[in-house]
Amino acid sequence: MRIISKFKDYYDCMQKYADYSTTPYNRHSLIKTYKDLDKEELSYLKTDHRDLFIIGFCGKIYGGLSACKKEKGVFKSQICYSYEEYEAFYHNYDLPVNYTREQKRKSKELFFQIENNSLFVKNSAPSFIYLTRRQPYSSSDNPDIICYHTLNKHKKQDSIVQYNDKYESWFPCLFDYSFYNIIPEEQAYMQIESYIKGVLCKEYKQEPFEPNNTKIERAGFDLKASFRKDR
Repeated sequence: MRIISKFKDYYDCMQKYADYSTTPYNRHSLIKTYKDLDKEELSYLKTDHRDLFIIGFCGKIYGGLSACKKEKGVFKSQICYSYEEYEAFYHNYDLPVNYTREQKRKSKELFFQIENNSLFVKNSAPSFIYLTRRQPYSSSDNPDIICYHTLNKHKKQDSIVQYNDKYESWFPCLFDYSFYNIIPEEQAYMQIESYIKGVLCKEYKQEPFEPNNTKIERAGFDLKASFRKDR
């Protein structure tokens, strides 16, 4: 799988092993501001926690917190995908040490993993990032956004990715959120390639739920006469 894009992410280095005889994919950034989010997207934003971020990758959605503190006049930051990482970062620091039991419980709920293909299929994107205006990679006057990284097969008439200049200076990518600590580059590259050729391809159709009795009748059997009853 080859990718044509104006921005780079941590798994792009694996393209050196790609088959260059195959059709490349265009990677675009689809930006949605908070006011444009639908009910499903908003359902994952359970809190207005100032450090919240949400990563979507190949059917899984991850919640986490970005930690930041000042020690000896120097600002330090860390991306945390578990409460243990978050608390350890602030060790001997005021914020988590003074948390009440209820505050700790609510913070732990922000670290989650959910499997759901809906948002990925709806936006033809194998990954997305929810970014708040309070995150270190955005500026204070920018709105909360979800940035979908779409991948579609390249066509000859396609132009190279066009950016919205309003957001160009602070496009988020998986590298910014240390996602390589969750899924290594080789595995991420393989998962994306498999995901866009499977779940996201036009031929993919999710079969609707069908009761067993309906399947039996559709196969030509009679529910009353075709099966032996236990004595």
